[in-house]
Amino acid sequence: MKKFFYLIFFIILSIPVFGQLKVEGQIWNEKNEPVIGASISVKQRNKILGFTRTDQAGKYKISLNQARDVDQLILEFNHISYQKKTIPIQANQQVYNFTVSEKTQLIQEVIGKIPPVYEKSDTLVYRVQQFADSIDRSIGDVLSRMPGFEVSSSGKITYNGQDISQFLIDGEDVLGSRYGVGTKQIPKEIITTIEVYRNHQPIRALKDKLHSTDVALNLKVKEGMKSHWMGEVKAGLGIPKQFLVETNTIQFNDKFKTLNSLLVDNSGRDLSYGYADHANQWGMLDESYHLQTGLMSPIFLPKSNFYKNFNTTLLSNYFKQLKDDWSIRLNLGVFYEKNHSSNFIRQEYTLTDQQLINQEFSDLIYKPLKIDWQANLLKNTDVRFFKNELKLSWRIHQITDLIQSPNLHLKDSLRQGGIHFSNDFTYIPNNKNKNFWKVTMLTKASQLPERSMIWPDQPLTVLPMVSHVLGIRQDFKKNHVENQIMVDYQLKDWKNLKQSYGISSRITYNTLNSNTNFDKELTEPSSLEFKNDLAWSQHAIAVQPSYFWDKANWKITLKIPFGLQSISYKDDGFALKKLKQNLLFNPKMDFQVNIASTQKINGQIWLNETFGEITDIYQGYILSDFRTIRRSNGILPNSKLQNYFISYQIEMPGPMLFLNMRYNFTRERRNLMIQVNIDQDKTQINYIDRYNYALRHYLNAKLSKFINLIKASSSLEVNYSEAMNQQLFNEDEKEFLNKNWRTKINFNGIINKVQWSASSSFNYIRSEDGLRNFSKQAKVVTNSLSLSHSYKSKLFTTVNGFSNHLIDLQNKLDYYNLNFNLRYKSAKKFEYELTVSNIFNQKNYEIQYSIPGVLIHQGYRIRGRNAMFQVTYKF
Repeated sequence: MKKFFYLIFFIILSIPVFGQLKVEGQIWNEKNEPVIGASISVKQRNKILGFTRTDQAGKYKISLNQARDVDQLILEFNHISYQKKTIPIQANQQVYNFTVSEKTQLIQEVIGKIPPVYEKSDTLVYRVQQFADSIDRSIGDVLSRMPGFEVSSSGKITYNGQDISQFLIDGEDVLGSRYGVGTKQIPKEIITTIEVYRNHQPIRALKDKLHSTDVALNLKVKEGMKSHWMGEVKAGLGIPKQFLVETNTIQFNDKFKTLNSLLVDNSGRDLSYGYADHANQWGMLDESYHLQTGLMSPIFLPKSNFYKNFNTTLLSNYFKQLKDDWSIRLNLGVFYEKNHSSNFIRQEYTLTDQQLINQEFSDLIYKPLKIDWQANLLKNTDVRFFKNELKLSWRIHQITDLIQSPNLHLKDSLRQGGIHFSNDFTYIPNNKNKNFWKVTMLTKASQLPERSMIWPDQPLTVLPMVSHVLGIRQDFKKNHVENQIMVDYQLKDWKNLKQSYGISSRITYNTLNSNTNFDKELTEPSSLEFKNDLAWSQHAIAVQPSYFWDKANWKITLKIPFGLQSISYKDDGFALKKLKQNLLFNPKMDFQVNIASTQKINGQIWLNETFGEITDIYQGYILSDFRTIRRSNGILPNSKLQNYFISYQIEMPGPMLFLNMRYNFTRERRNLMIQVNIDQDKTQINYIDRYNYALRHYLNAKLSKFINLIKASSSLEVNYSEAMNQQLFNEDEKEFLNKNWRTKINFNGIINKVQWSASSSFNYIRSEDGLRNFSKQAKVVTNSLSLSHSYKSKLFTTVNGFSNHLIDLQNKLDYYNLNFNLRYKSAKKFEYELTVSNIFNQKNYEIQYSIPGVLIHQGYRIRGRNAMFQVTYKF
């Protein structure tokens, strides 16, 4: 497979490129609007050699039929409303983008209607008023109706299948990666256009020096909205025993920007938009906890369906433009929840000679508290870049779970904490030549303590060499300190080649401590079996040459990092002391081919070798829940990954058509295999020294089109994934194959003051082992419909419904949900709103799905019929 991809790639590279003299570009006015219908000509001594007019996006293209003396050619612009402009044509330049000025005296402004979506170089501009409706509240509501965009429930934004890298407000990064609050809270009335920056390079000093495939979003604020504060205050009461208090304040001017939100409620609003890390800038947060209370998996329903809950969120975002191009950004987030859920789970393990079933009822109270603070000092100019970003985070989760299984009842109390620190420094000095230096330093530190207290009503037998235990306390703590430094030096361009050379160093220190305490003496004393005092250190140094080739329609980036890594770890209690040294070589190639101005192909080939962490090598038993114990064999996990990716994209702003098709193949070879030993009362998970591999195929295609006839944004998405991995179940080695086919169609539009949205999805899931001894399949059909009517832009009525249907070989599960909302806007900035949820009074929800070797059936108790009346004052 790898040789095949290399062969195809180099065959493509070897195809000769023939061309003729072409001149193309885009023209816009001083208001950043495309100039439509302008006369563009190529002349030689006043003789016109080529002529065209600009289209709806202000674009033009002229091809000359024969070779000319380029030094004598000029490009001439003419328009009745703008000043004439001439530009000499250069031999090594094909694209000419420029801005023109209006004439001081106009006879008559003859400008065609500006389209809803138009291009300006690498920027795509959406006019908000062309897609907004009086029913919409936030800019996220409008974005969800724009072709090419997808907005998740947490506020995450995807453009043509790619996650945005930045959410900017008038060009400034005010919210960082937790921009969901902006998607949800920024009013649509204050935004004039939404700009999509393709191939976005956020560091201005690296523009045209370092290629980027990122996509960023920029909201342009109306000039009249920059001089005063805006916001709202909201209060609500409902049944049964519901309340809500919320306040939001916003100000976006040229020097100062702030967005703040405070929410206290128990109506079940999903607050994940406030702390969801959409651009992975909080990746330093290690929240991979190891203890849990039972079998329950995450709940798939929105939090508004929880049985009981209480939420509090405080968000404060502050941006200030300082002197000499310096700026500072401060972000604070405080999140507290108290969620009460009643659940049921049943797990069926199909083995070679038997079928095992584990099931339990759980009454769980989950209380997470999260506090995050971030400070960013930035100077970003064309000649110098400086950034220092400090992050502090504190976590504490308290979980109380009353569990009932066929054999016992117990109470499990779990407390998880976390303290995190991170400082990220980047500096690019001013160089007189075209070479540049880039220095990056990163420091991280964290501590994650956990403690589980289990009180069963009868003795547990889950632990080896331990019997008749009526109380267990499991402690687990991980400490992490890491320092990284990287220095890059990029040379000035040589022909079409950019080249940079970097050196990096990374030092990591970890400790892992765990202990299991019992209420009675051990039957066979061996306390070392339940303790871990593991120390870990990792040192790595690498050199990374990087090359970028840009010619005609091809862009190729090749990175060839190589280095040396040393990992040592020890635990005196198990006489464990090992040193592992490895050569590192992880080459990566990215390429982009622009087939036409609206079409491109992206691809990637990546060979990557990774190693395990301290949490993969402990040898003492750890009780992760009341029936599951884990331990390792002290061998460092090693994984060799081959990844191949290719995508085809179409972006046609004129007809508002967007298409993204992509295929990804991954092959992974691992030195350790997971072994699961399971019976009716306990589960033991180990690593064993045996090579195994995993394969994954992923195919996705999404078509998005705006249909003018019904004024609706429509999308059709098709997914197919296939994953194969090897695992041991009770000494039986099996290959498990999971297949998933998903089709989804969505419409969102406005007809005669009725805003409507409809979606339907079909999901087919199949799980089987290599010998087809185990085979499970399920079909899931999901439908949703929402209708909203506006009467004189004052009275709004919304009805939305949702249904979910699951069919497998054994069951048929149906779920229906219907909600109603009535909102009235008065002339005195007040809004009155009534919401009735779960009209059908559904109180139970069930799902079923498969993972390798296991069929899982889950049921939830959910909130029944409820209603809330609220009053909002906008200022």
